[in-house]
Amino acid sequence: MVKGWNVTIRVDLYTVFFVKQILKGIC
Repeated sequence: MVKGWNVTIRVDLYTVFFVKQILKGIC
């Protein structure tokens, strides 16, 4: 249960980082 939650947090962090990189490219 905790492991799955950890994975979700990791994916979320990666998504935020990815979106930030995309926004940087657009700007």
